[in-house]
Amino acid sequence: MRTRLILTILNLCLAIPIVSYLLNASGVETVSAAEPAHVFVVKPALEIQATSVEEVESRTIKSISQPMATFNNTLFDYRIDYPTHWHQFEVAPNVTIFKTSTNSAQVMITALGRLPQNELESMILQSLGENIIIARQSLIISGFPAERIISHSIATNEQQVQFFINSYGSLYVISGTGDRLTVEGMAHSFDYILKTF
Repeated sequence: MRTRLILTILNLCLAIPIVSYLLNASGVETVSAAEPAHVFVVKPALEIQATSVEEVESRTIKSISQPMATFNNTLFDYRIDYPTHWHQFEVAPNVTIFKTSTNSAQVMITALGRLPQNELESMILQSLGENIIIARQSLIISGFPAERIISHSIATNEQQVQFFINSYGSLYVISGTGDRLTVEGMAHSFDYILKTF
């Protein structure tokens, strides 16, 4: 009995490092939550994720068949398309919210201004707060580098999609909840307005 117990303990001691190595080698990353507990987030290789996600997203985004209007913000040099039946609210010169009349979906675009060099990561982490990251992807929107992050909001218990777009050194954040197809379509319609003098 004692020998069996010792062998079981030895097996566990050997198995833990092996399992840990296999999990790290397969792209699983441990993310600390607000409490000491850990959440495992599976991150497929970027080339697999970008190819499969981009193909699926581009197909679904093209299938949006609702009438769209264009919102122009000439103060912060951007434009974005939104469904014509959604309501638009400018809550500050740099923050505009678009939402349905039933509040079942909402998109907020925030122009944060100049992005200090090498500060995108800290801005993303600050913006996410206690949200748990589900997926993260680098992509290009209207020729500008962007990060798309899908997270779970602990505060509201719903999924949120955020796009961080670096347009000529200025950071724009598009975040949305609800109708994900429309949120994605709006984010992909973002474009910089070139000033002509």
